[in-house]
Amino acid sequence: MKKSFLSSILVTLLLVACTADREKDNFILRGTVAEGVEDVKYLLYIIDDYKHINMDSPVDTLQVVNGKFSFSTRIEEPTGGMLRGIHRDGDMDFQFKEFWAIPGDTCVMRIRGCRFDEMEISGGSFYLQYNAFKAYRDCLFKPVLEKGTELAELNTREPQNKEAIQKLTDELEALDEVYRRGIREYNREHGKEEGCAIYQLQWLINNHFDFDILDSSIVNGRFHKYVEYRRSQYLHND
Repeated sequence: MKKSFLSSILVTLLLVACTADREKDNFILRGTVAEGVEDVKYLLYIIDDYKHINMDSPVDTLQVVNGKFSFSTRIEEPTGGMLRGIHRDGDMDFQFKEFWAIPGDTCVMRIRGCRFDEMEISGGSFYLQYNAFKAYRDCLFKPVLEKGTELAELNTREPQNKEAIQKLTDELEALDEVYRRGIREYNREHGKEEGCAIYQLQWLINNHFDFDILDSSIVNGRFHKYVEYRRSQYLHND
């Protein structure tokens, strides 16, 4: 009886452990679609080792039912994902919607339109960190973008006005330095957050990025393959 009782406990513990491992690697994607674009279904793609994507073979086709869609899979490491909308008339969205698939997490996507930026993503800690850095970076970069647009327009409209062009150029450089200093300060506080680091790597902060600012926990962590891919890609194009 005692032997049988111990065997039962062992089996139960093994089942619990296996279930925990499966849940740890489960990824769930849930989406809601705004009224007006609910006639879309979405082709789902997963990026292979971060380097390429097979556009001929989507992983799945997500049907929108009552304004919602969902997908789940088992993954062992973070990977990139993309959605492409197909409308009832057969037209495809020109732009993709990109997201990160994180093991053990749920990505909640709210789609408002057909462009890549017409969506909001939420979920666990990774998505919170990612969104926080994105919002901070967008706010900090807005004056740089506006001044750059002003400079470009002046160059087109009055290319002979060298003094005004130089003045705007100096102002743009000063704003750009404020922006970069702000990014460095944010990174000093949040550099160990995966979401913060991966957003920086994804966009390489306006094509200027110092890989030395990456914390070792990111370089050697579960995003290691992505870090190495971005490093090789960036240095190759430098």
